[in-house]
Order: sequence, then C-alpha cells, then structure tokens
Amino acid sequence: MAIPKRRYPVQQPARQARVIVVHSRGLQETRSRLQIEVQALHASKIRKSIEECKLIGEVINTKVINFNLHDLKRRRSFDLHWMTTEGAVQFVKTIMEGIKDTIELITGRGVHSKNNEPRIKKR
Repeated sequence: MAIPKRRYPVQQPARQARVIVVHSRGLQETRSRLQIEVQALHASKIRKSIEECKLIGEVINTKVINFNLHDLKRRRSFDLHWMTTEGAVQFVKTIMEGIKDTIELITGRGVHSKNNEPRIKKR
C-alpha cells in the first residue's frame, strides 16, 4: 500500500483588504443610469474642441455632484467615479469646507484612465 505524499501548504501572497458596501436596489439603479449617461458624455468628447470638451466635463461633474448630494450624502460617502480630475479635486475641497466629520471618498483604480493609472487618488 502506497503512502500518500504529504502536501505542504503553499504560502500565498497577501491580498489587499476589500470593502464590500451594500446599497439599496434603487441606489444601484440610479448609479447604473448615471454611469451610462456619463460614459456617453465622455464618448461624445471625441473630435470636439477643447472648449466643447470643457463644457462636457462640467456637465459630467454636475451630474456626479448631484448624485452625491442627493443620493449619498446621508452616508458621508462621496463617489468620485467618472468625474474629471479637476472637478473631483474642487468638489472634495468644497466638501471639506462644509463637513468637519470623517468622510469616505470613493475613487476608481484608473481602469479607464490613460496608462491605467488612477488620476484622482494621486491628487
């Protein structure tokens, strides 16, 4: 009878902790609609002048800010996804002037940014 080989556990690299946030279905649907609208606006910037792109960026920032102020503000959580870098920085400065408590800022990982680098986190 053969003796089974003993297998030693292979040490796995440490994983970064992930935060799981559960939102209501209504909030998820609102966020999904916003994402579709903002993606379409970003796509519309192709072959536009610099001034037109700035105006589209302002529309995007306004939509995301309104989402944050109406849908997320009770949670002291602000989602900066899809915003322009400048718009996100300005929004955070405004928030910090009005709120003295701890807040949560949600940023992307840079998946849709140039070179896949997170632009907002660096600022």
